Amino acid sequence: RVTVVAGQVAKVTFNNKLKRGDLQVVKSSEDNLVEGVKFHLYGTSLSGAAVDQYAVTDKNGVATFKDVLISGSEPYTLEEVDTAIRYVVPKNQTAPVKWKEVTTRNFNNILKKFTVTVTKSDAEKGEAQGNAKLSGAVYGIYKGETLGVVGESGCGKSTILNLISGLLKPEAGTLLSRGRPITEADLHIGYMLQRDHLFEWRTIYSNVLLGLEISRTLTPERKEKVGEMMETYGLKSFSNARPSELSGGMRQRVVIAIALSCDPDLLICDEPTTALDVTIQAKILELIRSIQKERGISVIYITHDLGVVAKVADYVDVMYAGKIVETGTIDEIFYDPKHPYTCG
Repeated sequence: RVTVVAGQVAKVTFNNKLKRGDLQVVKSSEDNLVEGVKFHLYGTSLSGAAVDQYAVTDKNGVATFKDVLISGSEPYTLEEVDTAIRYVVPKNQTAPVKWKEVTTRNFNNILKKFTVTVTKSDAEKGEAQGNAKLSGAVYGIYKGETLGVVGESGCGKSTILNLISGLLKPEAGTLLSRGRPITEADLHIGYMLQRDHLFEWRTIYSNVLLGLEISRTLTPERKEKVGEMMETYGLKSFSNARPSELSGGMRQRVVIAIALSCDPDLLICDEPTTALDVTIQAKILELIRSIQKERGISVIYITHDLGVVAKVADYVDVMYAGKIVETGTIDEIFYDPKHPYTCG
């Protein structure tokens, strides 16, 4: 309402307030630990101003972003920050913010599951026993992640993974896969050996099928999948070739196809790039990484090449004299080692 008086100038002030809304994040997790989880909201508002805010969950697992500028044509991005290492990192979500409304988004933390665990000890005394150079060794790997195992020659790296895959039997102790004892080669575990060991008298295609034939699991469906896999990995044109006709890099692709022919949950790579030049090595590592991402499998790399470990691993186990002397992330092992052997 404005009053105008003769001979005077009436002054009217208007103030435009930008429209705002709220965003509520509801947190849940498999272990019911939901307090103190940080979330990050970012993007561009309808007004063109940047939004970059953080909120932390309370004891009830609720984080609230108050008075957020309403979003434009593109919704904001909402991400969980500093996810605890025990959880699978949840995917980012989009979150539109509307005027005078409360938008709700739900995040659930799923605990990482161990694919394989191997423990060797005396059940009564709790003392390490069995293969002397592998005494007390314990291995675990999270689903979908990559473990690098490093150590000098003869420390037991390859031996213990032969045990995990069922190629060797332990002198004592128990090996479990999916909660069941491993008594023979496990079809849920694929193994890339240091040498390709391809049979010259068989074609490339029949080499890939051999494991399925021996295990009596070769079905028309699996045979079709093998054909599709060979095409994907660039091997289709070599189906009728003999191993000696292929380069080292292509032979290694064949080994990968053999290891994956049974649709394993875990792929063990024992020095997979030792005999390859740097260029081919990079291509093989990238191929394994893309396969892992596509299939969601776990991978264990056995290697003495720290450069390979730095490129591919999420975690590293350092072995010395048959024991794991240190375990950690790439940053922890490379930049903050604790054990004297690792430091050296």
